[in-house]
Amino acid sequence: MKTTNVGLAEYKISSKPDEALGILGLGSSIGLFFFDPRTQTSAAAHVMLPAGRDEEAHPTKYCSSVVPFLLEQMTAAGAQIDELKVAVFGGATMLSSGPTSLLEIGQRNTAAAAEALTKAGLTPVVSDTGGSKGRNVTLEVATGYVTVKVLAQPDRVYADLTLGPEVGR
Repeated sequence: MKTTNVGLAEYKISSKPDEALGILGLGSSIGLFFFDPRTQTSAAAHVMLPAGRDEEAHPTKYCSSVVPFLLEQMTAAGAQIDELKVAVFGGATMLSSGPTSLLEIGQRNTAAAAEALTKAGLTPVVSDTGGSKGRNVTLEVATGYVTVKVLAQPDRVYADLTLGPEVGR
């Protein structure tokens, strides 16, 4: 299976059954994954900040603008929004010393992503956020399986984003 990695402030959409969408080094930023099980259309966005002045020019850079942008892109790709499953990852506290506002960026990103999803009428079936370690996250386009890798921890696998809880594989 080919993995297409999504860079910081980027997004990818796929309906290729032999592809996975991955985000590497997800720390305080947010990894937002959408999956339509009916059309097997998936999206991943690696979101940097809660909000910003240039949201219109760079919608995938900010939690406040990425959700409506991804919904528009997913619809254009043939996804059924009423079938959409959503997962949120990241939002870690990666620095333990420094100005408080810098330390809280992961928490602020998590809160901004939750607010944007709620505003769009979406509820994540999986939310794996916080902590103090980075994550690598991969979504298999054909199955909707999400694998989360965290240093010195066992892999966490979430089945098809329709079930939510972690499963063995």
